[in-house]
Amino acid sequence: MIFASSRSSAENDQPLLACAMAGLILAACLSASLCARGETCSGPAPLEARLHANPDAEGYAALGSWFRGNDQTSCAEQTFESGLKEYPDSDILTAALVSLYVHQSHFEAASVLAEKLALNKPHDIEAQRIYLRTLINAGDNDRAAMLGRKLLVLAPHDADLLNLNGFLERKAGNFSAARKHLEEAVTVNPNDYNSRVNLGLVLAQLKDVAGAKEQLEKAVELGATEPQVRFELAKVLRVLGENEGAQRQLTLYQQKLKEESDQSLAVLKSTEAAQAVKDGDNRKAADLYREACRAQPSNAGFAYRLALVLDDLGDTAGERLALQQAISADASFVLAQYQLGYLDFQAGDNAAAERQFRLTVKAVPDNVQAWISLAATLGAESRIPAAQEAVANALRLEPNNAAALQLSKRLAAAQEPR
Repeated sequence: MIFASSRSSAENDQPLLACAMAGLILAACLSASLCARGETCSGPAPLEARLHANPDAEGYAALGSWFRGNDQTSCAEQTFESGLKEYPDSDILTAALVSLYVHQSHFEAASVLAEKLALNKPHDIEAQRIYLRTLINAGDNDRAAMLGRKLLVLAPHDADLLNLNGFLERKAGNFSAARKHLEEAVTVNPNDYNSRVNLGLVLAQLKDVAGAKEQLEKAVELGATEPQVRFELAKVLRVLGENEGAQRQLTLYQQKLKEESDQSLAVLKSTEAAQAVKDGDNRKAADLYREACRAQPSNAGFAYRLALVLDDLGDTAGERLALQQAISADASFVLAQYQLGYLDFQAGDNAAAERQFRLTVKAVPDNVQAWISLAATLGAESRIPAAQEAVANALRLEPNNAAALQLSKRLAAAQEPR
């Protein structure tokens, strides 16, 4: 006996359509920069697009700075170095790479790079300023003082140069000269907290504790975050007999020290984890990334990299938790949103997948793969018109994209009468 199906032809085709959509999402994910593994140096789509469309020193600097801000120091270094190959006399790129070297305590490399720029551009005060700052960071105060005085003759009312000279004079114990330069620096640029910190320290040495308090408190108000500022302010308040305020500053000093210690530990563990990934030891990498996340739970990048390692290990539950931690730390973390959407789709939660893919295309509307994944998810839900609109966006961005063309054909076929 032959029984007639109670389902329509279109309904019979849904499992096949959903399967096809899953394959297209997988293809999109595997080819997408959004699914990059490890240190593949893929930055935000707008910065990448800007650099490709109009490569210039500012574009390299912007992308490299993004990598540095997201604790991808090797990518930042690679980007700055690539930019300097194209623009070897760029002040902005040299300053960025020098700053990165100093942050990594690579003082010799920083000094060599800054000196090269200064020699190539002897009349460029910005190039000379970079070299001056590098000498100070390297602790070469004698050479820095000579250069600082020379530059101040060329630009006697430059607030930054006044501050740097004042700093060097304070270090040398010449407090009266330091006070003169720092007071002028504060007058020229009253919103620079660095000048106020240095002036506060000089005034403390000159026993003007009331003046020191005023400058250090103003520096904190303007955004000074270094723990040493809190410590010096506590000392001044103690001398003035303001013990309660001094204790409060000491508490903030200790909190800031702990934050910096935790951050240093997290960066160290993340660096070790990245090396473990390169060595092919993903289990060790996962343990190290977990330590980094515990030390700095607000860092979305560490949680995301943990998720990628767990994905390679096949730990879907752990990967999901890590992605959720990344998004909790940064609600606009596009990479994590996209990957979580893919996991949701694999788990059969199309609504959740759609939500994540929509967040992705909202954040990076020029990412073709994200539009393809959204279209495929909508197609799997039989929301054909909406899926066609999404794939049309992908094709507008990239008319010859094979996955988008294939998906467009499948969606058109699904709409044909049976």
